[in-house]
Amino acid sequence: PQLDLKPFLKAIDIPEPTTIKFVSQGEYVKTEFEEGTLTTQFIIDVTLPNGDPRRWSPNKTAQESIVRKLGINSDHWLNKTVSVLAVKMNVRGQLRDVIVVE
Repeated sequence: PQLDLKPFLKAIDIPEPTTIKFVSQGEYVKTEFEEGTLTTQFIIDVTLPNGDPRRWSPNKTAQESIVRKLGINSDHWLNKTVSVLAVKMNVRGQLRDVIVVE
């Protein structure tokens, strides 16, 4: 398989509310975090308004917001957009930058 070297979407990429476009159907990927936790993440390719490509692993809340807007089948998200913004949120006791779907 070909490596995908696109950077991941981060809160710093979203200095103000903006729209991102889905440019793939997404896939589930097994990921091992630094602390040794093994999990399965949904990762999807998006583009920023300036066309810069990113990979995004939306959290469960973001996924639920996308499903409410675009439906449960990510095959139907291709070339559609959602509005996102970055906010500081308490995640497991730590204040973190999180990408929220409006």
